[in-house]
Amino acid sequence: MSQQKIGLLLVNGPLPPPYGGVATYLAHTLPLLAARGFEVHTIIDRPPADPKHYRAFQEAGIHVYYAEASRLKKIGQILKRVPLWVSTLFSSRIGPVALLSALKSISSWIGVAESIVRNHSIEIIHAYDYPWAQGFVAACLAKRYRKSFVQTIFGEVVPHKSELEHHDAFGDRFKNLVRGVLEQSDLLLSV
Repeated sequence: MSQQKIGLLLVNGPLPPPYGGVATYLAHTLPLLAARGFEVHTIIDRPPADPKHYRAFQEAGIHVYYAEASRLKKIGQILKRVPLWVSTLFSSRIGPVALLSALKSISSWIGVAESIVRNHSIEIIHAYDYPWAQGFVAACLAKRYRKSFVQTIFGEVVPHKSELEHHDAFGDRFKNLVRGVLEQSDLLLSV
């Protein structure tokens, strides 16, 4: 008799290539999670130029999905969730310009993430990296579907204009939104 696997949805950015902090970390971690009894579903930002890059992940039992969406699909995702955006404007006190900036990313991730949660036995939704994008998606779906929510941060808590200046007026507009996401997490990790 086989043991029931724990359903895990990871809403994250890249897998290698490129090779960098988050991508490299996930390249090592995801196969270990799959080997230790998790049914791993991960959403990445876009398909690789060469699909064979992800063959090792698929062979390890990891289900890879892509968040890349056309402008028309993004607009559809935004229009479909108008009540969510309005409540977010009021609850986080984020300005409409900052919310629209975040929606460019959020609208790519939220539809595919919700489809995975609806169609698979997901128990944990884990966002890697940006709390204002992937974290927002994970927090919304965890709340809506009563799932555990984990947020891992890799240094950047709010967006910023310059790689050298991580706290600027642009990022300040996202602080309340990010605070709400982080407060909703069942577990917060900083790497």
